[in-house]
Amino acid sequence: MSGRRLAPLVVLLALAAGAVGVARATTGNTAGFPPPKQVVPAEIADPFEGRYVVTEVGRGANVRSGEMKIELSDNGKGPAFLVGGLQLYEYGSAGQLEIGLFSLYPFSAVSGGVSAPLLSQGVLQTTLGQLKLLSPRDETGLRGELSQHGSPPAPIVFKRLGENQSVNGSPPPAKQLKETDEEPDAPGWGASAAEYEGEYELTDAAPDPAKEAAILAPVIVVAQGFGPGGVPVSGGTMTVSGGDSPSAELILEAGGVSSTYFLTDLAWRGDQRVAKVRGGSSSGPVVGSFEGRQSGDALKGTLEAEGVRYDLSFAHRG
Repeated sequence: MSGRRLAPLVVLLALAAGAVGVARATTGNTAGFPPPKQVVPAEIADPFEGRYVVTEVGRGANVRSGEMKIELSDNGKGPAFLVGGLQLYEYGSAGQLEIGLFSLYPFSAVSGGVSAPLLSQGVLQTTLGQLKLLSPRDETGLRGELSQHGSPPAPIVFKRLGENQSVNGSPPPAKQLKETDEEPDAPGWGASAAEYEGEYELTDAAPDPAKEAAILAPVIVVAQGFGPGGVPVSGGTMTVSGGDSPSAELILEAGGVSSTYFLTDLAWRGDQRVAKVRGGSSSGPVVGSFEGRQSGDALKGTLEAEGVRYDLSFAHRG
């Protein structure tokens, strides 16, 4: 699990999933914070109160999904003030899913809305990022920017949940927003087919946990499979062909299971490489996307398919 946790005053952790002891988290009580030195005026603060789920987020944030709770706290010692909790399902460096839990406190009024630091768990809370929220245009949701871990601000969109709505600690995947409007549009993965045709071999394969401990294999696979991206890729190959409609066939080994995907609509711009991911065949339904960057014979990127994310590094063997 990630070291970025929300303080116990803001988030309660619940253990679930039976024998494998998978940890689940949900935003909870937001009481216990002292009044801040400066309070957001009530006419600005009131519209932000509520429970939310992340529906869209910039790819650069490496966030799959999330929940948020904002409320007005009143301890009787001064005017009510905004305080919140944010839970994010984040992709780690190896593509694994981690739970990031943050306090949102103190809120301050900024141009166009409000802003709050993302605080870590523990007595000595540290600031790990910033969340800016624009004043809502209606009662359905919020838009803003999320910055954390030193990354540039990424757009983020929240949907307000109704009084009786709940995602039970399992928010649905958020739509991944493009970082730029200038998407690769030249066909293929290079200026000539000779540059990209051929065999690609996975270079960052992880040990297969199912082979390392055969007796415990089912438990290991389930535990590491907690959330999309949780099962490390233990092997893989990709064959890229050119022609009038460049495409690729990708075979991945993860958690003792082999999956085959077909990449179509290959396109490039500079070192960027993108493709649609299809299931069953090159003419099958679109089940995800691939985005990567080429440097010499090395191709590194992210494949998202059927709710699963894989961070992949390939070497072009020709």
